[in-house]
Amino acid sequence: MIDSYEKFLSEYITKEDFFNFGLNETIYIPTSEVDKEWKNLKNRIKNNEEVFIRGYGRNAAGTSLFFDFYNKVFQHSNVSKDATNNDRPTRLLEKLTQLKKNKDIRNYQVSHVFGRTKNIFAFTAPWNIIFMPKILDPFTGHEAKGTLVNEFQLLFKQQNYNHFKTYIDEFNDIVTDTKLLTSIDNYFYDMHSNNSDSVIIEKLRSSISDEFEPILIENTSKEKITINSPVKGNIMTKYELGSALKQMCADNPSECPTMIRLFGIKYANQLQQCSSSKKEIIEIAGLQTSYQVEIGKGISLAKYVVLKDDCK
Repeated sequence: MIDSYEKFLSEYITKEDFFNFGLNETIYIPTSEVDKEWKNLKNRIKNNEEVFIRGYGRNAAGTSLFFDFYNKVFQHSNVSKDATNNDRPTRLLEKLTQLKKNKDIRNYQVSHVFGRTKNIFAFTAPWNIIFMPKILDPFTGHEAKGTLVNEFQLLFKQQNYNHFKTYIDEFNDIVTDTKLLTSIDNYFYDMHSNNSDSVIIEKLRSSISDEFEPILIENTSKEKITINSPVKGNIMTKYELGSALKQMCADNPSECPTMIRLFGIKYANQLQQCSSSKKEIIEIAGLQTSYQVEIGKGISLAKYVVLKDDCK
């Protein structure tokens, strides 16, 4: 396959130099300001003060569905649609970096590193928004495809995670909270019970599921990078383990109990090193907590089992 990005880089600049330029020239909000603004955002959500999201659906026609979701699940009735889909993040970046577009900087654009622009905890989260050189847009836009794109996006997200790990891990704790997940399930159960349009409900459920996914650094050409080739003794977080389990069950939905035991065998070392409980990992995977016993069975079997190559 002919890739125009590869041809350009091989002709005029090395891939390494271009990637380094992109990573080095990305402008982040200072950590001290991130800390204060993240606390501020969480307090505004807690106190039902105005917060913002990007519009949902064609011409933002479905945004009211998200308003209803936040009102009933979070008891938050003061969510507004951003005027331009990037107005509030841009204002925040300019204020906290003290750099104004087209005055102090030029040919930079506002970008949400981890997306989730309809999540009230992420759209104006100071750890999620950056000034990025516009020349990098072909490597970070939604329509960008290819090996180079995947490689750069992985480095790009990893660098952002390294900058703001504490805050991103806290976001992950919020979106994987058991009470929240139960409230979301109950919300959609009530919607179905009220005979609402099932197509609209399932589209909304899918969108909310994406918005409230924990943030994991992934290789989009394969799987989660830590999961793709687990190393014996390599420590994995509860989110990485939960994501691995979720993927195994999604790939084999008719054999979910078997996949859970296989997960216990395959990741026995990582599970034993992880400080989180099997119940937490099961919940992150979106499975019934009663299945945690199956993980335990897999861990017990691990010392007696050698996995076939196609199961590794």
